[in-house]
Amino acid sequence: MLEVKGQGCKVGREYAEQEFTDARRVVTTTVGVRGGRLPLLPVRTASPIPRRLVLDAAKVLSEVAVEAPVVEGDIVLEDILGTGIDVVASRDLDSSERSLAEGRGRPCAR
Repeated sequence: MLEVKGQGCKVGREYAEQEFTDARRVVTTTVGVRGGRLPLLPVRTASPIPRRLVLDAAKVLSEVAVEAPVVEGDIVLEDILGTGIDVVASRDLDSSERSLAEGRGRPCAR
């Protein structure tokens, strides 16, 4: 990189430099759930990981399943691919037993 120009602020310049030297992305996907009222749980990396690792991270996460109940922010997988970055739950998810006890999860009348 020789020069960055056209940015409107310091943050724009820093972003452009980082994109060029060490592009990073937050990974969002779903993992399987055992005993949950839903079969999948949305998850995300707690912070961006190197872009070159995104597909590898998705592959690792496709093999992960968690036990319900889960609370938003719970760590689903620690230190993904040795990055030091955790994968966390993006929402709460009750167990199927809890949902039924609270009157949720019953089929709709049609």
